[in-house]
Amino acid sequence: MTIAVGERLPAATFKTMTEDGPEKLTTADIFAGKKVVLYFYPAASTPERLTSTTPLQALYFLNDEQVHEQSAGFARRLMAMADDEDARILQAYRLTLGRPPDDAERALAKEFLAGFRKQTRQAGPSEADAWQSLGRALFRLNEFVYVD
Repeated sequence: MTIAVGERLPAATFKTMTEDGPEKLTTADIFAGKKVVLYFYPAASTPERLTSTTPLQALYFLNDEQVHEQSAGFARRLMAMADDEDARILQAYRLTLGRPPDDAERALAKEFLAGFRKQTRQAGPSEADAWQSLGRALFRLNEFVYVD
């Protein structure tokens, strides 16, 4: 299947878990008014997706404005969901990876946040900036990018 620049994504229906139970969403619901970026997808006509991360994908998740906008929204959502760091880390993993962090991941996230705060203390970023940065780090994980 080929999707040319400017064409709509094929219609599909997905389910997402809400507080009231499963809710159906269509591609039109999910992507309305949003920019969608598609990468080379070798599994489009094969039974198995080969794992590959191209330099362009990595740079996209580091630098793209849309990723920064989404991580800012992610940070706002985390900060609204919980007041303490442990609860926010738990929610960050649940929202991005669909599972809680293990002990090592929780410790690494705490170390990441502490390091971000220490390195940027004089520059004056907000607490939201630390969570936004963690969000971008989680967005770059293969586990986030690829569905097994």
